[in-house]
Amino acid sequence: MRLLHPGVNTADIITQYVAAIKALRLVDHTGVVLERVCTPVRDYLFSREDTVRCIVTSLTNETDSELAQALNKDDIDEHKSEDQDFDLWEPDPIDGNQGIQV
Repeated sequence: MRLLHPGVNTADIITQYVAAIKALRLVDHTGVVLERVCTPVRDYLFSREDTVRCIVTSLTNETDSELAQALNKDDIDEHKSEDQDFDLWEPDPIDGNQGIQV
């Protein structure tokens, strides 16, 4: 992946990671695809020394960065009606890894 190498800004990786999470949550509400696709990015961010510093700086910076907007956005209202309709509830898959080709 071109995104996951030392030459890429950590803030750019985090911004793309957040965007991927939002997009995949819309496509697959079970989170199976999200887990398969975003795990390498998450693991890579854990390995970078400046990930936490970058997130904290973006959230506390006076200028409203794109990362801060993405992390501060309140997505709770989007899923509120979904959580209230118990008839539409479906359990999470037992093993999301079976038969999924990404």
